[in-house]
Amino acid sequence: MTLRNSLPAVALWLVASPLFAAQGAEEPAPGVFRSKPTAPIDIAVEQAQEPIVGQPLEIVLTITTELELAGGLLTLGVDDPLPLIEPAAETALGTLRPDLPVTIVVTVLPLVAETQYLRVAVTGAIGGEPQLRTLSVPIRFELATPDKDDAALPMSPADAVQSLEAVETVY
Repeated sequence: MTLRNSLPAVALWLVASPLFAAQGAEEPAPGVFRSKPTAPIDIAVEQAQEPIVGQPLEIVLTITTELELAGGLLTLGVDDPLPLIEPAAETALGTLRPDLPVTIVVTVLPLVAETQYLRVAVTGAIGGEPQLRTLSVPIRFELATPDKDDAALPMSPADAVQSLEAVETVY
């Protein structure tokens, strides 16, 4: 195909492709940008207070789905020594619907002042196909703050980030 013969095809493609793309594509809400496909199951994590050794710590998990999820199951795992107080390690969630998020309050008991992890997995089926979403929730303790005399000077944003020039070469 020569350049002269391909020009009408390219022009048709340029005009028609936005029309075909607009037919099946749903536009995200204003201010929502999706750079890649999202998982059908999402888990939001909220930790209301800082962990204290020997005190129960509540972590709120909010589970949402983009499609109906049948046979939802929440599985929790913890590092040793981080006892899971409630709920049970496996909790049946039933059928999850896109318009109805599920909120679960997980309570753990930190016994040592070091970073530990709560492992979360949600499984189920969408349209008969198995789905799985996992994440690890870090339970971190604040580091001891140095004395005022030993404290470092606060950094400005310009000091915190160094930019290096990049030169792009196309071959």
